[in-house]
Amino acid sequence: MVILGIADGPHASAAVVKDDRLVAAVEEERVADAPEPFPWSAAARALELAEVAPSEVRTVALCGRYTPPLQVRRHPELWKLARDPFSPALVAGTALQRLLRDTGIGAASADRATDWAREVLATRGYRPGRVQLVDVHKCAANAAYRSQKVDRVRVLVAQPRGDGALASVHDAVAGQLDRVFVDRGSQNAHVAVDRGLAVLGLSTLEELRAVARGHVPDDGLVSELGAVLAFGIAFRSRRRPERRALPPWSLLAEVDRPVAAASLLERLRRCLLGFVEQHLPAKGRPVVLAGTWLDDPALAVRAAEELGASVQLASWVGTRSLAVGAAATSAGLPPRTVSPDLGSAVPSGGNEGERVTLSAEAEVLAAGGALLRVVGREAAGALALRGRAVLVRADDPAAVDRVRQRLEVPDTVAPVRITRTRPDVSERVAGWELGVDDGTGAVIGPAGHRSLQALLDELRGASVDTLLAFPAARRGRPPARTRSDFEELFREARLEAMRLDDRLMLRSAR
Repeated sequence: MVILGIADGPHASAAVVKDDRLVAAVEEERVADAPEPFPWSAAARALELAEVAPSEVRTVALCGRYTPPLQVRRHPELWKLARDPFSPALVAGTALQRLLRDTGIGAASADRATDWAREVLATRGYRPGRVQLVDVHKCAANAAYRSQKVDRVRVLVAQPRGDGALASVHDAVAGQLDRVFVDRGSQNAHVAVDRGLAVLGLSTLEELRAVARGHVPDDGLVSELGAVLAFGIAFRSRRRPERRALPPWSLLAEVDRPVAAASLLERLRRCLLGFVEQHLPAKGRPVVLAGTWLDDPALAVRAAEELGASVQLASWVGTRSLAVGAAATSAGLPPRTVSPDLGSAVPSGGNEGERVTLSAEAEVLAAGGALLRVVGREAAGALALRGRAVLVRADDPAAVDRVRQRLEVPDTVAPVRITRTRPDVSERVAGWELGVDDGTGAVIGPAGHRSLQALLDELRGASVDTLLAFPAARRGRPPARTRSDFEELFREARLEAMRLDDRLMLRSAR
């Protein structure tokens, strides 16, 4: 039995379950208005990794029942209406989702979407016996639960505009996942963070965390933001129309950008901490956080410290978790069968090259070489860990100096240290195995750094416990992209560049 899970959007993904086991999960970056309705490159790559043909797929599980992007893909002209987070169309779309969820109209809409999806899949050679639409929150919760080591947990999901719901709570016991609470929030609460990001000129929460890191939030601004995003017994916001010129958005634009970013992030964290506290289970059952708003590792640490609970992050994060959850839901997989170590990222355009193995990467670092990771979109600063970063052993001063000189990184700029977390944090957060100390005592991870965790595990045999990461870009110079760029950067260090799939491995010349 082969099941293909698909999640659509700018960061789309596909996952394959074969014979009751997750065997592949691939993420694909896409432009927001991509004309193709589904991430075909990611689906093709996932099937290739699973060694199955499209014609062998018996079930296609699509993430999303009533909401965009599935509905919008049926009507491409609607994309333009939702591009501006201050657009009334976005609020109207949230109201429509709630209407569809609460009435029989939603079931009829889901049936039409299923028929449309079946026709589109047929054009690509897919002939599934069943096309299933899975609720967005259910996808996120299933991906979180079925990758846990225990079979009795509570899963908290915060996924704005997720099929008419903002947050949900699920109790999982012996392979059964039941929704016990759903918070639909007010119409404006769904887009409050998106509006703040737009005012600050940012596009993702990841960028917000990078800009805010190391800065103290403004208490007055945090209080002002409570007018548009707050949590009591539910997420709520004011219901009057939102405009950029109105407070607190006008105040957010006037404050220093890093401080404003820190204030917005603090407002969100306070809301989410209240949400976690409100739904802590009795008798110490572990709590797993999932969904876009709950992907912040610092929140898990803070919740564990302040609430004294066993709180951890989902193994799968981002859009890839939705595809995994869709496939796992359709297959009804038991816990511990959804490994967090599968899959790769496929950049826009689809790169079908061979992946670099973890053992090969570990061999390079253990021998005193440098490893350049190229994953996802361009990033700078601490975000280079998710974009372009050069890794090197922290206990090899010669290699560190060589990389610093070739990248022209000033001595005053400290690299990001990648190490296992301190014992006190590990004791408080169940399953926490990796942390990144940015020099300020803040612990970042493990969300989004599973490959780094696996890399450190590979390096245990070489007694390497800590790596240093330098951004592979510097002010005034674009990130290195081609083989010749890297040969220029590392010419004196005699490093040979090898491009394989979406990563570049630099090996010491023999």
